[in-house]
Amino acid sequence: MRPQPLVALTALLAAAALAAPSSAAAGRTKPPTDLSSAPASWTDTRVPTFELYGQVEQPRTARDEAHLSATEWGLRYVAGAGDNDVVVTEEAGRLVFHDRAVSRWIAVPLGCERVPVGIGRAVSCAVPVTPTGEVFLEMWPRLGADTVDTSALPSRYRTWALTDAGRDVVRTGAGRDFVNTAADQDEAHGGAGDDWIRMGGGGNVAYGDDGDDKLVGGQQGDTLYGGEGTDSVGGLAGDDVLHGGAGDDVLAGKVGYDTAYREGADKLRNIDVVY
Repeated sequence: MRPQPLVALTALLAAAALAAPSSAAAGRTKPPTDLSSAPASWTDTRVPTFELYGQVEQPRTARDEAHLSATEWGLRYVAGAGDNDVVVTEEAGRLVFHDRAVSRWIAVPLGCERVPVGIGRAVSCAVPVTPTGEVFLEMWPRLGADTVDTSALPSRYRTWALTDAGRDVVRTGAGRDFVNTAADQDEAHGGAGDDWIRMGGGGNVAYGDDGDDKLVGGQQGDTLYGGEGTDSVGGLAGDDVLHGGAGDDVLAGKVGYDTAYREGADKLRNIDVVY
């Protein structure tokens, strides 16, 4: 199943906001399939734009299955329509993907090995010890009430999470991360790093946390917290509640009756109520 139109469109906008190259196809290298010989391919800091556009055929996965593949940017996790609960950590120089809702990995790349866990299934993957570039972790849980947690990862890892319908929770780590949710009431936490969080339909809650973050609401009333740093916090349709937090932030409303909580020298645009 390909991403919903909302996901594809907003991902395109996010890629532009992160200054993606005008021609993502230029200089593309063949995606590695063997992580034990792939570190040189991971020094490229280009944004994985084509993946976000939904122009890559996705694997067929049953409700309790997951698929892990290597790309020229890092690793891509794709799950079925179950309520996935996946945590990604770095342990002894390896990346560990543990999904408590999965009963089978239908594919993992060379350089990864299945490891025993009490609940669900886990995979441990080789990664470069000191990569010169950033490693992208594309997380596609798809349908269901999913939880994606990469919050323990250091800044060299960039999480790019695209969720689908279902009440999802996404927590990212210290890297420059991107989160795009879809339908239903979702929750996103950016963690440290300069993050871009775009919420879909539903009354959502998003936290930029530390870093200079960009947060945008969806089609219903959202509550957005910029957190530490110089943040841009914007509502779209619906009655939104916008918090800048510490730092000189920009709080912008749009359609709806929007409320802003100002701290310091925050700039306000199209706000109906100010505290």
